[in-house]
Parts: sequence; C-alpha cells; structure tokens
Amino acid sequence: MPPERAGGLPGQREDGLNGGNEMTSRERVAAALNFQEPDRVPIDCSGMRSTGISAVAYGRLKRHLGLDDEPPRVYDVGQMLAEIEEPVRQRFGFDIVPLEPWHSTWRTREAVGKWTPRRFWDGSFLSFPADLPIDEDPELGWFLLDGAGNRYARMPRGGFYFDAIPGPPQLPSDDLPMPRLETLQFATTIPDEELEWLRARARWIYENTPYAMLGSGYGYGFSAGFGGIPWQDWMCLMVAEPAYCRDGLLRAAEATVQRLRLVEEAVGEYVSAWMVAADDMGTQKGEYFREETFREVILPAYAHVCTWMRQHSRMKSFLHCCGSIYHLIEGLIEGGLDCLNPVQTSAANMDPVCLKKEFGGRIVFWGGGCDTQHVLWREPPEVVAAHVRERVRLFAPGGGFIFCPVHNVQQNVPPENIVAMYDAARGE
Repeated sequence: MPPERAGGLPGQREDGLNGGNEMTSRERVAAALNFQEPDRVPIDCSGMRSTGISAVAYGRLKRHLGLDDEPPRVYDVGQMLAEIEEPVRQRFGFDIVPLEPWHSTWRTREAVGKWTPRRFWDGSFLSFPADLPIDEDPELGWFLLDGAGNRYARMPRGGFYFDAIPGPPQLPSDDLPMPRLETLQFATTIPDEELEWLRARARWIYENTPYAMLGSGYGYGFSAGFGGIPWQDWMCLMVAEPAYCRDGLLRAAEATVQRLRLVEEAVGEYVSAWMVAADDMGTQKGEYFREETFREVILPAYAHVCTWMRQHSRMKSFLHCCGSIYHLIEGLIEGGLDCLNPVQTSAANMDPVCLKKEFGGRIVFWGGGCDTQHVLWREPPEVVAAHVRERVRLFAPGGGFIFCPVHNVQQNVPPENIVAMYDAARGE
C-alpha cells in the first residue's frame, strides 16, 4: 500500500495512461524543464498550493462532469483548496502531482488519510482533515483552533477562506530590532520518520503512475527577513543595514541547503522540481524594494540555494513569487533559479510577450497560462479558451513552459470556464 495521503493515487503503471507515441506525463514535464518542446504543453493542477482549485469550485466541476458526489477533500484549509482526484486528473490530462510532508495537511501521523465531512454554507458537503479542530459559531462563522484550543483563523458565515485573526498591531519602532546573527537559529535537519515517509510516497508514485512530482517544504522565504523582525522594520533595515540583513539571510540559505541535501538523498531520483520558497516580492504595481536592494541583500541567499541545487541535485529549483517582479527576474536567473511561478501577467511590467522575449529559454515559466484576475471568472467559455490558446502559442515554443493559471482557481469560477481553460491548454 502507498503511504497514506488524501485519496492516494491508483495503481497505474507508467505506460497505462498514454498510448501510441505520446509522452508520459513525466517525460512531458522533463522536456519542458529542459527547454525542449514536448508532444503538448504539460499541465499543472494542484502540483503545489498556488496552482490548485477552490473546493467549492471543484465540487461544482465534479457535478458538471457527472462524476461521483463524494465531497471534495479540503487538503489546504486556509485557502480551502480541493485535492484533485484521479478521474478529474485523467479527464483533463493533468501531468503533475504534489509531494509534501504529511503534516502539511494533518496534525497527527495517525490521522493521515482520514477525513470528516461538514455541511458548507451552500448546502454541499466538504471533507476536512479528521484531526482538524473547527469551532462552528452560528453567528460568527467557523474558527480554526490551535493545540491549546485558541482561535487563530476565522471564516465568516458565507465566506470561502480562513483569514488569520490578527494580534495587536506592530508599529515600526524607533530602535530597529537587530538580533545578533550568531544567536539566530534555523532548522537544519528533517526527522528520519518524515524522510522515510516522503521517500516511500515518492517511490510509490514513481513506480505506479506516469506523473511528474513537484515537491515542497523545508525552505525559507527570504524577502520577509528573519529573527522575528516585524515586516515594517525589515523593510527599513534592508536600507539602513544591508550587510547585516544579507548575512542573516545567508545563514537561512545555508540551513535551507542542509535540509535540501536530505531531501535530495531521500527523493531526488524521483522528483522533477522542488519549491525552494514561496516568497512574494511584488505588489500589483511593482516590487517591494529597489532592484539594487534585492541584488545586494536578498539575491545572495537565492543564489546560494539555487547554485547548490544545480550542482548537487537532480531536481529543478522552483520559486513561487506573486506580483510585479519584472526587475527581479534577471537576478533570479543569474542566481540559478530554474522555474518561476505564478507569472502574474496582470501585474505591472509583466506583459507575457515581453517576458517571453527577454527571459524565454533561460527560466521556465510555470504559470501565466490564464489571467485569473480579469478573464477566467468573468468571461464566457469561448473567450477563456481563446485567451488560453494565445498564451500557449506565446509561451510554448522552445519549451520552458508548464501550463497553469495565475494562482489558484477561485470559488466563483464557473465549471464551464474551468473546462474551457484546461481543454484549450491540452489543445482541444
């Protein structure tokens, strides 16, 4: 039996999905990652937690497709994302499955693979991790509870996501907090039990399915700082004390490398790419900081991690970074990053034609396949399909493109539009 996860994957041999001269999903993804044109564009749906589908939208999609009425399984509760089941994966030709620690979904090892259904606001049922404590208030909505029973996140009645319950506001301080670098502590190891579980899970997927794997976990984001420094102070500190900030981030980067070394030993022979960070560095209008600050303070940490991966790992490096980050991409390429997601083409300076012209062939665009902000949720299916075909024609030549929309498919997207998007990506 495979290691337990939400729904698992059926025992399908690598040659069991595609016939004739078609590539397997794993071959298709490998070609794209190495800037070769596969038989068709690889499609990612839920390979990581920013390429998935809202559980509410997924339930409607299943009903639209005439599939079973089993409640969608919410594996990411904060974002309310659904686990993709095999009939849906095969219907659309999805090529990538996630590999992540079991504690990303469940709190206890004993609960892995177990679910509890709950009736949602719209009358449908959704299944949640069985060991997830939820406090249902008839007036205020649903609350997530921590180990001590304290409420830490809330979804108001009629809402679709859990938001963190904020603590007391943190105001910028006159005396910038600067913990001594030698006192900083970053985790450098991974428990053997977790590594053994990941390896067993990855090996089972590799030997029994045709899919490529995108791994995640055990990395540090670098743009938000370290040592508990409030974000507002960190933004100031990068300008006032750039060397201090750079050196602290390099410590975090070295800890990341030590953990990725363990990941590579455990699953590197099976996994196509590993997410080194989910580290948003852009707003709708521009980057959080100047390019000069990025290159001086943050880029050395990324270069340390990505260079190590290129020299010592069989996996490609993957970064999730939302927003307008045009002026940072060249630096990320120089630092050795392989794959960029979600490619937010609706943000300033992120025109897809420009991105392909300037960076195509040097970094894999893992995203940008459909504008979720202006197109996917509000245009008719035929417009969505035409939009997706245009993006494929733009990004696909020469390889280096894995299709997924810009971030997750949200709860208000009609099922007809989801079908139109993925069918167009597949060339139908």
